[in-house]
Amino acid sequence: MKKIYILFLLMPSIVNAQLVEGILLDANNSKPIAFAAIGILGTTTGTVSNQNGEFSIETGGSDSLVISHLNYGLNQFKIDNVKTTQTFRLAPLVLSLEEIMVTGSTIPEILNEAILKSELAISSPIHLKSYYREFVKTNDNYTKFSDGLVNYYLEKKGKGKIKTKVWVTDSRAVELYDEKEEEIDWDLTSPLDIQDGTQPSLISNIGKFMDEEEQEKYDFEIKRSNSVNKTWTIISISPKEEIEEMLYEGTVAIDYESGLITQVEYQLSEYHKQFAKELNLLIIKAKLLDSKTRVHFNKSDNHYNIAYVYRDRSMKIWNKKSINDEFRFTSDLMVADILTDPSSLQKDDLYTKKSLYKRKIPNKTEFWINPNTIKLTQEQQQVVESLTKDSTSE
Repeated sequence: MKKIYILFLLMPSIVNAQLVEGILLDANNSKPIAFAAIGILGTTTGTVSNQNGEFSIETGGSDSLVISHLNYGLNQFKIDNVKTTQTFRLAPLVLSLEEIMVTGSTIPEILNEAILKSELAISSPIHLKSYYREFVKTNDNYTKFSDGLVNYYLEKKGKGKIKTKVWVTDSRAVELYDEKEEEIDWDLTSPLDIQDGTQPSLISNIGKFMDEEEQEKYDFEIKRSNSVNKTWTIISISPKEEIEEMLYEGTVAIDYESGLITQVEYQLSEYHKQFAKELNLLIIKAKLLDSKTRVHFNKSDNHYNIAYVYRDRSMKIWNKKSINDEFRFTSDLMVADILTDPSSLQKDDLYTKKSLYKRKIPNKTEFWINPNTIKLTQEQQQVVESLTKDSTSE
């Protein structure tokens, strides 16, 4: 069983702010706990722990943190006002995941019902204010970094379709590349599209397992997890090894009470990566090497929307001339606030490009100095500083 994480929506509500730097560790083995939700008791302020379990957050005057993670339950900690960096150790839950005897419905039917219910529940119209961050690695070196304040306005346009408009109110981007990379049209080639960041289609993408013909290629398992007066239905999907195609494996967590999807995680099956096909993209060819997606949803104040998205894609790109490289694209998107009216957004900030690298406007503020964004790891911080320094010296 793959690990699944619980995340609640994180919205700023800062008064009398005090900065808390922290790290989450497993109480048994001291391993970092990634992708946990850290909130301030009595407020809607929060953030997410990074891959090393690190986070920073402003307390808003409260003296307690609430930390939520499916494998560790719901925990409350007093904030030490003296220490600048604090360690929080979480005891893993002893979960009894029992096989569910399904009667009257198949597991794919249960999953399909959750998908349809979740798609219908997506709030619209809605304005989602988010922080977006992306890294690009070329072979063994980081060559690109971008981040920005990205606003999404979602509005239903009949027959379940949702139209999305994107505003970028501030951003920065640095790029280091050689002459051969100039031949690559990154808006065509990059597997990450900022326009799709909060699209509800991230729910329907699970539907790749739902087609009757596709279902025959997978094994399904359904279990139930009870923790902290909360129950989740957990569905695992794994491809059959005898199927020689590029196939995904994944897990879906469904809130038992509401029937809505709370988390989705899917990635290329390790065994089935070998069956990825070559793609012809104008003057170059490309092949997907790896793909991982993690999406967290939140239902709060009568709104149901995406709260956090992590995407990780690796590709090989080549042509008959000078290009023969591997690229890795990773991005984080965290919804910071929800509004119902986009009137505050300026027409000039409307953005239609696929990546922030196309936005050449200098950043207006040091928007990234916000402790409630996802904390950079030490490696990522070094990458940002190195890229920024190198791009300035050119």
